[in-house]
Amino acid sequence: MSLSRSDLEAGNEQTRLLEASHSGIKLTTLSEDELQRSLDETLQQQPPNSDIWIFAYGSLIWNPLIKSVERRAGIIHGWHRRFCTWMILGRGTPDSPGLLLGLVIN
Repeated sequence: MSLSRSDLEAGNEQTRLLEASHSGIKLTTLSEDELQRSLDETLQQQPPNSDIWIFAYGSLIWNPLIKSVERRAGIIHGWHRRFCTWMILGRGTPDSPGLLLGLVIN
């Protein structure tokens, strides 16, 4: 089961996850309403009209889906990248999940 950039741009990752869950894989995903509520709650914690910064690494840097006004290099001390996240979409299958880099505390 593949997941392409065009799938992400079109918001099709939810569809792909639902397809995977129908094939017997137990997945927990948020509904569109839950995703929107989570975003709204996060943004409400910010002062009005303030900037929002996102720490990105890997493909979020070289191939982001998010449009940005500014980019700055940064370091988070005490964390490092490790192949610790299993992925069944795009980099693997339910029988042979792929690994992706995640951030873990040293």
